[in-house]
Amino acid sequence: MKTLGITQGDVIYSNCIGNELCYHLGIVYEKNGVKYVFHNAPTNRNRFGGTIIYEHIDDYLKDRFIFEVVKTNAKNEDILRVSKNCRSEIWDSFTFNCEDYVVEVVQGERQSDLRDIWRLSAFGLALISVC
Repeated sequence: MKTLGITQGDVIYSNCIGNELCYHLGIVYEKNGVKYVFHNAPTNRNRFGGTIIYEHIDDYLKDRFIFEVVKTNAKNEDILRVSKNCRSEIWDSFTFNCEDYVVEVVQGERQSDLRDIWRLSAFGLALISVC
C-alpha cells in the first residue's frame, strides 16, 4: 500500500496529473485514522472560489506516483488555519502555487523554489530579448 507510514503533516511530492516531469505538493491531514490531502492546483475549485481543496488520500494519489514524502511538524490545526485564510485565493504560478501553500502551512510564510525558478527564467528571457 503506497500510503503506509504517511501521517499528519507529511508533505507528499508527487507528479502533476498528466505530466510526469512536473511535481506537485500536498500535505496530509489525518482525522480518526482517515487520511486526506490538502493541496492547491489550477484545476481545483472550492465553494469559496479558491483552489485549495482536500480529498481522500487514495483519490489524491489515484493518477499520481510519489517522488518523496517529507515529515514535518505541521499539525491539522496549521493546515486548517492556513486553508481558511486563503480559501478564496486562486492558484497562480507566480504568486500562489502548490509549493507556496504547503510551505506556508509548514513554515508560516509563502515560498516557492519552483516559482523563483520561473521568475528567473522569465527575467532571463526578457533580458535576452531586449539585447
